[in-house]
Amino acid sequence: PLLDSSNMTFSDWVKIAQDIQQSYEFFDGFVVLHGTDTLSYTASALSFMLENLGKTVIITGSQIPIFETRTDGKDNLMSALIIAGNYVIPEVCVFFNSKLFRGNRTIKISSAALDAFNSPNVTPLAKMGINVEIDYRSIFRPCTVAKFTVHSKLNENVGILRIFPNMPTQTISAFLQAPMLGV
Repeated sequence: PLLDSSNMTFSDWVKIAQDIQQSYEFFDGFVVLHGTDTLSYTASALSFMLENLGKTVIITGSQIPIFETRTDGKDNLMSALIIAGNYVIPEVCVFFNSKLFRGNRTIKISSAALDAFNSPNVTPLAKMGINVEIDYRSIFRPCTVAKFTVHSKLNENVGILRIFPNMPTQTISAFLQAPMLGV
């Protein structure tokens, strides 16, 4: 179903993961179309939910709506389909503006530029140009023959705490109070 990505919830991530699980044996790879507001969060969540992944999962979207003349969405979608259907990159990835990134290392760096996503300190897994250039040295290869599984029990009482110099200990203590279970 269509959903504004800024309204994504844990149950939406579980639904995406379960859809992949239900179709896992029938397809070589998966492409998920997603809004850019929470695309990196979804990619990161799925990377931890999809255990023993042996197929390519790519999250992509566009900065310009897909039905606009100058959209970047068509190139992003076509490139994601080419990579997911022809290369074994057993990770959750983000494809944007000719680059394939490790999903749980991406951040959105721009709301206006076509080069909207990056993965600081980590090179792209692949680049799409005239040829597809895969950096095979950077791709995780599973060292197990364990069955693909989906972890669908997510805990909402986990948060991100950004620490800064001279941060009062009271702020940290307040953040760690119940119901917080993880940082």
